[in-house]
Amino acid sequence: MIRIVLRLDQPTFDRTIGAVIENIVAGLKTFGPKAAELAVAKVQDTVADRFLDEGPPQWHELAIYTQEDRERQGYGPKEPILRRTGELMRSIIDQSHDLNVVRIRTYKHRTVGVLGTDDPRASWLQWGTDPPAGADEGGIPARWMWPPGGGELEISMITAIEKELIFEVLANVEKQINAAIDALRQNKMGLFRKFLNGLIAYHNKYGGPEYACKTLCVIAMAH
Repeated sequence: MIRIVLRLDQPTFDRTIGAVIENIVAGLKTFGPKAAELAVAKVQDTVADRFLDEGPPQWHELAIYTQEDRERQGYGPKEPILRRTGELMRSIIDQSHDLNVVRIRTYKHRTVGVLGTDDPRASWLQWGTDPPAGADEGGIPARWMWPPGGGELEISMITAIEKELIFEVLANVEKQINAAIDALRQNKMGLFRKFLNGLIAYHNKYGGPEYACKTLCVIAMAH
């Protein structure tokens, strides 16, 4: 079992069985609790990329006996790593998968998104295992589907997700504002109301009334 926890509030550190994202976006909370849905989707995309790229850091090559077992079953002996059938990856990134776990909960001062899988293999494939008792080798090496919490690699990944999320939200708002202003200037009131209602609904979902009011002021001043 592995969990990637999105904490969209004040800096915290909360570890579950798998990996943790600590305070994924310090400023993203200004877009409201629904921002967690966007964050979870972005993390799923990032996890998928890590499976396809097999890192970084680069995943260890499969053991010889694992390669032989894969070949006997008709799979490529060396790759793709952790994707013999693809079920493990799908259980993390595909919300329709039976073992996928996605929960978004809103509390008084924070919103928490939980992304993970109930596949029992995930934990020991993520963190690795020790060699059998009395042996110097034979354990499974760690292959990070998500890097350890608080490390440099995780922080850089969180920063990239943060920038992408904020850019998408702001770009979408700007696009809708410009469309509403154009419709208003052309006296296309039916189209203007459509864009305006869409903007208000978008702000109510990702920000709140305060941001809807700011947008209305921008449109009024532009007109």
